[in-house]
Amino acid sequence: MTILSTVTRIRDQLLNNSLISGEELSVDISYRSVGNTGSYSNGSFAPSATTTTTLKAIKTPYTLEEINASSGMVKGTDLKFLIAPIDGIDFRAYKNDEIIFDGTTYQVIDVTMSNFGSTNFLVILHCRS
Repeated sequence: MTILSTVTRIRDQLLNNSLISGEELSVDISYRSVGNTGSYSNGSFAPSATTTTTLKAIKTPYTLEEINASSGMVKGTDLKFLIAPIDGIDFRAYKNDEIIFDGTTYQVIDVTMSNFGSTNFLVILHCRS
């Protein structure tokens, strides 16, 4: 068993709430991939197609240190959603994408890919309601 496979197994157990018995560490979210094709009308973007994927994520607020170090890019009410990479979703084209969690829609502000060596291991979604 390689280090990558062990770390991937732990990540997956964390995301599917099986790492610690009885503890719910992840939440159910919907990722709405809007893409960048469509049209603008009266200042609003109308996408030509959207894809919604249900998945597990770790939801966490930004720390005060992260907010202060962001030069105004991160607001106090912003959230981070940590997810595993998903085949078929290009997180680099996130401009109009959204997260739906607990009845609230969040705009994806930024995406950070966290790699383990050359393997894309974790996706960190900076979101704002």
